[in-house]
Amino acid sequence: MLKKTVTVLLTLVVVWGMTTQAQSRPKKPVDGPTVFEETCFKCHTISGVPPFDGADATKKDLRQALSDQALIEDRITNGIKKGTAEMPAFKYKTKFMKEEFPVLLEWLTSLK
Repeated sequence: MLKKTVTVLLTLVVVWGMTTQAQSRPKKPVDGPTVFEETCFKCHTISGVPPFDGADATKKDLRQALSDQALIEDRITNGIKKGTAEMPAFKYKTKFMKEEFPVLLEWLTSLK
């Protein structure tokens, strides 16, 4: 009985130590290229995006699209917030909107 108790206690101590160590690791800073690669690159590339409908059909390059503020608001910002058919993966991604999206947008804008 004592052996089982000691084993359980040691196991708990080891697990607690591992979780404490994992929580104390510093967060790596968020940067635009990494966010783009991990999130956007599934559907988009820098040189081209899936075709826009209607009047925006001429804007194939993501940098060109980012020069249009109305397009940024309509397609990118609202598309991500609402999880539209264009970008359904972002509907519930709060961290993306609060932390990663501003960094991503700043980086993409700097590519002009």
